[in-house]
Parts: sequence; structure tokens; C-alpha cells
Amino acid sequence: TVNDIGAQLVGGNAWLAMLPGGTENLMCRSAGSPAADAGAAVEHLLQAKPVRWDVGVLGDRLFFGIAGIGFDAQICARAEGVWRQRLGQVMYWLAAAAQVPRKPQRYTLKWPGGQLSGVHEAIFSNVNRYGGGLVVNAQADPTDGWLDLAVFPWTGYLGRVGQFLTLLPWSWAKKFPGPARFRIQRAEINAEESLWAHVDGEPFLVRNPSLSLRAGALWVLSDLRDRSG
Repeated sequence: TVNDIGAQLVGGNAWLAMLPGGTENLMCRSAGSPAADAGAAVEHLLQAKPVRWDVGVLGDRLFFGIAGIGFDAQICARAEGVWRQRLGQVMYWLAAAAQVPRKPQRYTLKWPGGQLSGVHEAIFSNVNRYGGGLVVNAQADPTDGWLDLAVFPWTGYLGRVGQFLTLLPWSWAKKFPGPARFRIQRAEINAEESLWAHVDGEPFLVRNPSLSLRAGALWVLSDLRDRSG
């Protein structure tokens, strides 16, 4: 919902104001809003100030929080439908468990100054939050003119599990090899097949998309003083 409405406001002077009503409310939380209390969220909006947020573009689709290509997009696709409405966050964990043993989609990711092949997952973060309590790009800031990129090279099915564990907010999980992280403003994705991608949790199939950033393109009523993950 936030993505659909925000896309109509990009480049204009209207302010985007968000109230919690979704499964994770990542955008609301990233803007400093209390995610579980609509009354407190309204009070927050009355105190918040308009701030220019960056806008990511993956293919021809805009995103304001997170975009992904590969594993997490396949999870989003599996979690779609009536069961997501009924089970909420649980449906994503069930979809993740079902996707782990599946054959990965692999592709090459290029950005100015870097390139990686055999990638099975890339997460582009405009905000420092991610679903399910996972920590992916903790330093991402929607006002800094950059996207934070986490790249997961394919190292086998056990490696996939290890990479996932490094995203948990527990110190023992950090001993596993995790993703490589970069700060970028554009990138190119190349594969021999169409890839699953998502923007702000909405999945779709795409063929060799490019990624870019429109700095400060959206006004958001926001309070970024809370930068906690």
C-alpha cells in the first residue's frame, strides 16, 4: 500500500504520511512511527517533519524500503495469497523453510567498481530495517543518497543456511560466513533466465533489470532520530 501511494508522489511536493496496518510496517517503523499503536502513530505524525527520502528503482518499479533479487523474492512469491492474510509473519517463515532446499537462481551483479558472479541473493536497502527481526543492512539511511547492498554468493545449501543465520540478531550467529556489503547508487543484473525480484515485499518476475537511485525524490513525514535496528 505504501509503495503504491508513494509511487504517485515521487517528484512532487506532497508529503507521504504512513499509519501502521500491514504485516511488518517496515516503512512506518523506519520513519520513527510506533508500529503497533495507530493512536500513537497519529500523534507521531503530528510531531514529525517532512524529510526528503531517496527512492530506489529496480527495473521499472520504485521502492522506498527494500528490494531483493533471488532467495527472499522467491519467499515473497511463495507467501503470497490468502494464507498470508491468515497467518501473517508465520507464512513468511514457512515459505523460507520450503525455499531453502530449492535450486537457486544464480546471476551476475555489476556495479561501479565491483562485480560478483554466482549470486543467489542480493538485498538493496534504503532503510535499516528488514522483516522477521532479521538484520541485513543495519547502516542503511533513506536520506544519505546511497543504497546499502548485501550480496550472497552461492556456496551450497548449507552455505545458504549459514548466510541466513548471520542475519539473526544473536552474536553466536555471526561466526558463519555472511554476505558481502557495499554502498551503491546503480547496478546491473544479468542472468540466463527471468529472476524473481521484489520491491517492498511485492514479488514479480524480471529479466536482466538495472537498478538506480533517485536521491531525495520523495517527501516523507518522518522522525529519524531513532536509528536503532
